[in-house]
Amino acid sequence: MYNGNMTKETLEKCKKERDEYLNGWKRALADLENYRKEESLRLRRAQSAGKEAVINELTPVFDSFEQSGEKVIYSQFAKALEKHGVEEISPKKGEEFDSNYHEAMGEIESDEPEGTIAKVERKGYKFGDKVLRPAQVFITKSKETKKS
Repeated sequence: MYNGNMTKETLEKCKKERDEYLNGWKRALADLENYRKEESLRLRRAQSAGKEAVINELTPVFDSFEQSGEKVIYSQFAKALEKHGVEEISPKKGEEFDSNYHEAMGEIESDEPEGTIAKVERKGYKFGDKVLRPAQVFITKSKETKKS
């Protein structure tokens, strides 16, 4: 016997199952895409951490080349570090002290405005937005006047 309602019910059941399977497939696809993005981010962070560790080990060697007068090697080294995103923090005398990039090693009496850089002891370095080593500086302080 043919029952028209039975076919309509079967068709509705099939549509419902189709929608459930389609929605499940879409969720699985979205989960896969999210996983790919998270893994890509994790990989970039791991690469950055690896570079940072190497850079932290090499910056003292870089300082030694600069101090030894080996300008050719120093220049090559500087270009290599720059290529990998390392920037020098090289404040100049008279610049304003910035605790984000500078480490105060002490104070020097001066006629210059108080709190500015009087002397750079050692350059600093940053990798992207992260300061690997702040520049070590001495800052100015007002000269004390002797009372008579």
